[in-house]
Parts: sequence; structure tokens; C-alpha cells
Amino acid sequence: MCESSAFVIIKGRGFLLEILMKDKQIKIEKTIFYMLLLLVMVYRGVILFKYSFYYVDDDQALMWYGTVSFAHFDFHEPCFFGQSYGSMMLAVPFYFLHIPLKVALPVSTLIFTTLPFLYLGIKSLENNRMVAAYIILFVYAAMSYGWDVLTSIPRAFVGGFIFGVI
Repeated sequence: MCESSAFVIIKGRGFLLEILMKDKQIKIEKTIFYMLLLLVMVYRGVILFKYSFYYVDDDQALMWYGTVSFAHFDFHEPCFFGQSYGSMMLAVPFYFLHIPLKVALPVSTLIFTTLPFLYLGIKSLENNRMVAAYIILFVYAAMSYGWDVLTSIPRAFVGGFIFGVI
């Protein structure tokens, strides 16, 4: 009887060790995911600093004016000079923090385009679906440079990414 109970205790320790090793592996995989995510976000930040904060077209200037109007609750019509309000809504808090509009609108656009990937990736991590989380991160990182630049320019279509995820 003693031998059998000793065997059960040793077997129980092995099971506990297996659980601890699996938890350690999950923690390592999550750490790697967050490090890769940080790398992707640094890349997106470089695009903001090298491109989006320096190049302005007439649509962006209209969106600057629309952000100021929106901040003062001055709604001209459902579409502001042919533009939907889009990322101007998210840029209003940056405007109240006295962040320049040439910075606020591209940052708000980046938030709009990044949020769906972040949400899905983090939800996958919470459910311990590591492969899904890595695929989502890879899809976000594998987009072309043209897509990265296009989604960092303030435009109204980027809000569709968030509603597509919901």
C-alpha cells in the first residue's frame, strides 16, 4: 500500500511539473508576442515620424479645420465639406491637450487602424490561442509599405476597420 501511494505522489508531482512547464511555455510565448508587437508598433511610429507628420494634402487641412469645429460642437452637416468625420472624433482629445493637429490626426488614424489587430491579438492571448495571436500579428506586420502609409494618413475610411471587427 505504501508503494502504491508513493507512486501516486510521484505521478502527481510529474503532473504538477507538467502544468508548471506548460504555464512557463505560455508565458514565454506571450512575452515573445508582446516583444514582436512592440517591434511592429515602433515600425508604425517610424512611419508616422518620417512620413505622416511631414506630408500634408488639402484633405488633411480640411480635416484639421473639421477637428477644431468638432471640438467646439460646430457641426456643419452630416459630412464636413465632403468628408465624413472619421478620425476627427478621436483627434479632439489630442486637440484639447494642445497637441498639434498635424500630429493628432495621424496618431488618431493609427489608433483606428491598429485597434482591431490589437484587440483580436490580445483576445487570442487571453484565450491561450497562441497560433491565432501570432497569425493576427503576422497579418498586421506583413502588410505592404504602401498600406502602412495609406493607413497612417488621416482619412475617413479607416474607421471601417474597427466596425469590421465588432
